Amino acid sequence: YKDGKQKKNEIFIGHYLEKYVPETPFECPLLLTMMANFVVPKSRSQWWREAALRGIIQHTSTPDLDNLIKNITDVMQDMQFYRNDNQIVQINANKRYSLKYSWAIALHPINEPGSKKEYIVNNAQYNRANP
Repeated sequence: YKDGKQKKNEIFIGHYLEKYVPETPFECPLLLTMMANFVVPKSRSQWWREAALRGIIQHTSTPDLDNLIKNITDVMQDMQFYRNDNQIVQINANKRYSLKYSWAIALHPINEPGSKKEYIVNNAQYNRANP
């Protein structure tokens, strides 16, 4: 069940993501990176605002980071960025204070070998690069 506010948020998010939908959904494992920037409250003192903008004071108020991630992954799945959110095997996400409200979201494909030969070749290249 999704309440009205969550549905409204998902429509809002989808509006900004629609120009980035791939022609075909990703089929591989994925890394999701996400940063949510929230405006520093004007009601706070100058020193507090400065500390928040420097990352010394963290954004610990709502919305919760796990809820933000869930909203983003649900919308991206509905919009066919990928077939299923179980393809997301790693998430790097944070929320912070900023001068303006914004999002930065990226999906990174994680390539897996499709055959034993690919595995052997790629593993040999990896071992040469990382002695």
